[in-house]
Amino acid sequence: MLSDALDMRVFEELLHQQGRDKMHQLRDEDLASDPVNQTKKLFARLGLDVHPNVLSFLRQQMSGFSSKMGKQHNSASNASTVRDSWKTRLPRNAIREIEKNCGDVLLKLDYELMFHSVNSAEQHNLAQIPPPPIFAK
Repeated sequence: MLSDALDMRVFEELLHQQGRDKMHQLRDEDLASDPVNQTKKLFARLGLDVHPNVLSFLRQQMSGFSSKMGKQHNSASNASTVRDSWKTRLPRNAIREIEKNCGDVLLKLDYELMFHSVNSAEQHNLAQIPPPPIFAK
């Protein structure tokens, strides 16, 4: 938990030092749920062209047949199921404890909390922190 807050502080410090044009944050679940568009954004951010083979590979991974599974496996359609599976797999008291201890970091990363409400002073403090570049509108 402490390392998450520390990671956020380090990221924010680097963002301030280097500038938004030098930093890019990509959440794993965003990449998993929309690999083609997220890859295009990442390549564009790096100033690179996306080779057609990269897009072809991503599309195959999203909708191709998985020989190991012996059936069709669509990564894109399963991404949201996998992404949200913790909501039913973790006990509610564990989720409450995580939100209690990590809620500020989760909110900074634009995650919705299920249980823990942040008080108005915390919300004001969080509002003063600019969002990571991936979430900047």
